[in-house]
Amino acid sequence: MVSPLLLALGVIVPTLVVTRGVRHITRPIEDLTKAAQAMAQGEFNQKIVARTGDEIEALAGQFNLMAAQIQESYGTLEQRVAARTNELAALTKQFAILNAISASVNESLDLEETLNRVLDETMGLLNLEVGEIRLLDEESDELIIGAQRGMSPEFMRRAERQPVTDILPSAAANQPIIIEDLLTHPAYSLPREEGLRALAIFPLRARERLLGVLCLATRRGPRPVARSERELLRSVSDQASVAIENAQLYVETRRRVDEIETLFAVQQAITSRLDPQSVLQLIADEARRLTLAGGAFVFMLERDELCLSVISGEQAFDIAVGFRMPMNQSVTGVALQSGQILRLADAGQDPRTNQDLVRRLKAHSLVIVPLVSGPRIIGSISVVNKTTGPFTGDDERVLSMLASSAIIGLENARLYQEEQDRRYEAEQRRQVAEGLRDILTVLNSSRPLNEILDYIVAQGTRLLGSEAVALFRLQDKNGGVLKPQAVLGLPPEYLTLVEIPVGEAIVGRVVQQIKPLAVPDITKIPPVGTDSLQQDPEQWPLLAETTSRFRAMLGVPLVIKNEVYGGIMLYYTQPREFTDEEIGLAVSFADQVALAIENARLFDQAEQAAILEERQRLARELHDSVTQALYGVTMFAEAAARLLGAGKIELATDHLNELRGTAQEALQEMRLLLFELRPPVLEEEGLIAALQTRLEAVERRSGLATELTVEGDEELPVPPKIEEGLYRIAQEALNNALKHAQARRISIYLNLDPQKITLEIADDGQGFDPVKVRDHGGLGLQGMAERVNQLGACLTLSSQPGQGAKIKVEVQP
Repeated sequence: MVSPLLLALGVIVPTLVVTRGVRHITRPIEDLTKAAQAMAQGEFNQKIVARTGDEIEALAGQFNLMAAQIQESYGTLEQRVAARTNELAALTKQFAILNAISASVNESLDLEETLNRVLDETMGLLNLEVGEIRLLDEESDELIIGAQRGMSPEFMRRAERQPVTDILPSAAANQPIIIEDLLTHPAYSLPREEGLRALAIFPLRARERLLGVLCLATRRGPRPVARSERELLRSVSDQASVAIENAQLYVETRRRVDEIETLFAVQQAITSRLDPQSVLQLIADEARRLTLAGGAFVFMLERDELCLSVISGEQAFDIAVGFRMPMNQSVTGVALQSGQILRLADAGQDPRTNQDLVRRLKAHSLVIVPLVSGPRIIGSISVVNKTTGPFTGDDERVLSMLASSAIIGLENARLYQEEQDRRYEAEQRRQVAEGLRDILTVLNSSRPLNEILDYIVAQGTRLLGSEAVALFRLQDKNGGVLKPQAVLGLPPEYLTLVEIPVGEAIVGRVVQQIKPLAVPDITKIPPVGTDSLQQDPEQWPLLAETTSRFRAMLGVPLVIKNEVYGGIMLYYTQPREFTDEEIGLAVSFADQVALAIENARLFDQAEQAAILEERQRLARELHDSVTQALYGVTMFAEAAARLLGAGKIELATDHLNELRGTAQEALQEMRLLLFELRPPVLEEEGLIAALQTRLEAVERRSGLATELTVEGDEELPVPPKIEEGLYRIAQEALNNALKHAQARRISIYLNLDPQKITLEIADDGQGFDPVKVRDHGGLGLQGMAERVNQLGACLTLSSQPGQGAKIKVEVQP
């Protein structure tokens, strides 16, 4: 029988063995479970120790290996997440920078401001001290600096404009150029000379079109550019390209709007002006302003010549309005014949240009725009020397639009001018008819020939539009010389010094050929037979002065009863073309002058006959009345003497009474005869009326403004001698003013004071030197002085060249 102790041991020992074995197995499993739970919480650094020598130990080993691998993978993942996080942060920063740059550069549409902001933001981003933005000039295919920082003035001078290929080789035109060390790079010598060490060039493009380049540089040494920086700069370049394109588009749009508004305003101004010269000046001024040119010129085609009509420019040009050149000998003619705009970058080197004209215009660059209306060539607009660089296609486009408006304006002005010319011609015909009628009225008057001729030459300037007139008389019909008989608008010495041989000068040829001769411009013809005249030291200076003062001349012969009397010369200060109608009018005028001279001749003959008859009548009346009365007085005196000797006082007294009566009758008869010898107007109406009649009949009809002022006692009895003397002095002064002074206004002042009578004649003409005139005895002063002496009066003469003249006479009644 087993004892209880053994039985208990038998039970307890296996139980202990089983318990220990179970714990040897379950502990690793518990550790494995806890480790797995820890790894699930992210604690990957777990390791299980199991030395069971069985599958548990193997399982623990596999777990430990897996835990190590997971921990290693997690570490790598953490590194990759950190790297990605850093990359994301960098991208976020770049995106913020790009947004800031985009916002900054797009704040303004001003191109200059945009360029400066792009450059400042980009240089600040990379901490660089040198940079520039260049814009492409498509006309010249050059890159021009639009904004820069850190460049020297010498570099700016040398490299302000550079060809595209010098900066962007064709192979890299679309790619950035990064040069980390310029000392090791053979190209880009100018940046090296500027002291730059590293350079990055990024093309600025928009829609496949090159706008310019962004250049960044440093002087501090080699500068590597990281990939992220390159990408960032690419993005910045793209943003900058969009901003620059927008600004350029805005500038272009504004410029086009401004051009359209300006051209519209110019067109309105041009088409509203009806004076051709004013239109031409406005065209030249606007052409210069719109293209920023140094000068502008408008040439008009006249026949086969180009005539310079207007000049616009602040600088002085060695050329004047009126310059002419053949159309087929100039580059302007090439443009006109082709109808195409010509643009010359270097006018001095173009073989088609007139080099003399290029020198006169000081032209370096030149644009010529034809003015053509249908098949008709009008002229051209030329601009020279753009102040901001070379002329461009935009300048051609603007000038082309301006030319269209100019043609319309010039055509409007031409049509208006033609209408005005027709009206002027009609008005001129009316004035001519009235003038000829007035001349006929004067012809039928009894005025002296010199007074009639003075009136006629004054009418000639008004009717024919000349500034001066001279009437020449042939002194010797057998070849002789021509002397002025009446002048207006010429020096007083002309009447006394000038003697022109027949066949010489214009008037000499007119008389020689007995036909009109028109000279549109005296400077365009050789001297007409002036050899003998040039040898005359007295009259040649006068004739030379006339030639230099007047540019156009028209001469017509004076023929009276098929005999040449002389010629009339009409002088004009400006060149002009004479129409057939104007020449015909001058011939008609000459016919009226001839009629006036012939009428004056006949009147003079009739007057001489009348004078002779009047003398005979006076002799008869003197014989019949005064002589008989004086004979009676003699008879009564002799009878009275005999009676007194015989002591017959009473009878002698009767004879003396008869003698007194007869003497009174003779005295009365003599007074009547003397009264008849006084001037008719003075006799009939007195001095005031005679002066008024003279002003109305001569000066006012000659187109002068006149004024007669009378003060004092108009009823004051003035001795006939003083009345006639004052009238003759006034007549001489008025004649002088009309013939020589070129006056527009003449006034007479008469003060009738019992103590002193004052007469003043004043004009606003060209005046003269009183000393010189007095020394030469001109202007009829000698005749005036003689009359003043006869009256016992005082004569005062006051004048200065250019300030009119005044003659004052004071006499006691």
